[in-house]
Amino acid sequence: MPPKRPKNYQLDLAPPKKRNAVKVVGPPKFTATHSKDDQTPDQCNSNKTHQAKMWKVVLTGGPCGGKSTALATIRKEMASQGIVVYSVPEVATVFMSAGLSFTDVGKANATTAVQFAMMRTQLRLEDEFEAVARAVNISQGQDTLIVCDRGVCDAKAYCTVEQWNEMMSSASVTEEQLLGRYDGVLHLVTAAHGAESHYTLENNITRTETPQQARELDDRVKTSYSKHKQLKIIDNAAEGGITGKLKRIVSCLKEIIRGE
Repeated sequence: MPPKRPKNYQLDLAPPKKRNAVKVVGPPKFTATHSKDDQTPDQCNSNKTHQAKMWKVVLTGGPCGGKSTALATIRKEMASQGIVVYSVPEVATVFMSAGLSFTDVGKANATTAVQFAMMRTQLRLEDEFEAVARAVNISQGQDTLIVCDRGVCDAKAYCTVEQWNEMMSSASVTEEQLLGRYDGVLHLVTAAHGAESHYTLENNITRTETPQQARELDDRVKTSYSKHKQLKIIDNAAEGGITGKLKRIVSCLKEIIRGE
């Protein structure tokens, strides 16, 4: 059974639009609300009031889907449009790099407890990145994008239905509330599905899945976010290989930002 949450920790479960409607106090006066303005930060700072915008998206998918390459491309593209980008690190990789062995987790029958700990860590990281972005960037009229290297609902792909429901109950949240934290989800289909010759384990020390396991995991992750209205699935069918896939990722991200 997962451990109880600390009494002094409260999850920020407000939908993105409500989170963005926070007024920032202090000169110069800006408000962190959605706006259709397409101004650069320099133009923003020249105005007395700018409606700074903040979006939070999940970058997810199966193993070897191109997340690392995609994140670098997103940073470059968004910077060209004057949008500040923060990337929330993948929590599972943080734990594994720190010494956690999922083999030991299985032996200890501790899957629920570990996934619940990762969920709490993910939620806290997201909340704190938002707080920093609001204090440093939104307050200065800078549009900001927070990209989560996998989101909280990724955990569902690694749990049984019973374990996931137990985690929801222990956290006193619903799946709808968790999905509502994100403005959009970019699902990058694993190279093991449609680009098999490019599937590799060599560029990620935490990756151990065979191509078949990667495809199955990809499907489970996709299902975890299937109820999100802004789920964008980027497969490997585009012309131009990884370059074509990256172009589609940027295009889908812009659709999320525009609310399409």
